[in-house]
Amino acid sequence: MSFKLKYFVQSWVEIDFNGKVIHIDPSFIDKADKKMVEKADYIFITHHHGDHCDEEALKYISKDNTKLFFTELCKENLQEDGRILKAGESIEIGEFKVSAIPAYNTPDGNSTHKFHKKDECLGYIFEIDGKKIYHAGDTDIIEEMNLLKDIYIAMLPYGGTYTMDLREAVKATSIINPEYILPIHGREKSYKDFEKSVKNECNSKIISGKNNSIVEI
Repeated sequence: MSFKLKYFVQSWVEIDFNGKVIHIDPSFIDKADKKMVEKADYIFITHHHGDHCDEEALKYISKDNTKLFFTELCKENLQEDGRILKAGESIEIGEFKVSAIPAYNTPDGNSTHKFHKKDECLGYIFEIDGKKIYHAGDTDIIEEMNLLKDIYIAMLPYGGTYTMDLREAVKATSIINPEYILPIHGREKSYKDFEKSVKNECNSKIISGKNNSIVEI
């Protein structure tokens, strides 16, 4: 099975597979190339901040039977109904399995704004046709990353303000050792530096982290 990955902006990623469409953290719909956006079968939100939990984007990509999954604090901010997921929970949904894992800032991490608490934010691991796809959410390097095995695609933030910075994201790539790495929640001007560092220091193949990009693997 092949996957079509679309990266729009911030942490918003669309995963297309076998006629199904997953969206993660849709936001900033005005910055997305709307011609690229497919309506969602499933939407997963990592946490309640407005650049991840965006009512306007949700309405744009939803259809009548779209299923929504989010954190408890997201539910308080949205009108839409959905299922609350908590760290440590795994569920089977049709053709795939999803596991919710912690995402958070740490005292020692290079993020300068420590707004992400362990009990409030999530990352997700999607297991589709035997392949694991990890969306880290907003996080620093965390101890849980040492437990991740056999990750096919990792989506890691590298912005350095609210998440790990470029150097930490490269280190996280080495720890997780995915086959592919998609950088998210960063600055486009820093992307080339991230790409160069990953190629020099990691075994992973890098997927374009430029806004409104698409790749099939």
